Amino acid sequence: MILESIAQASSILLYKNSRKFKKKETYYLASIDYVRFRYPVVPGDQLIIEVTCEKKILNFTKFKGIITVNNKIVCEAKITGVISPDN
Repeated sequence: MILESIAQASSILLYKNSRKFKKKETYYLASIDYVRFRYPVVPGDQLIIEVTCEKKILNFTKFKGIITVNNKIVCEAKITGVISPDN
């Protein structure tokens, strides 16, 4: 579920950055790399999700996601998303 939250945050960032085109697009998760779980997360913890865009090549966008709990990094991952126009 932690990786899912990074993937969803990256898709929101991808959508917000490409809204200027005004056409229907589909966003796909292409890959998840370099995942590191550093500490366990328990129910009641507040996850702070930070996603940054590292590189954009054609329709592929690479993101780096970091999740912290109480200023402690609990998870890091690199995610690649793809934009595909709907026809």
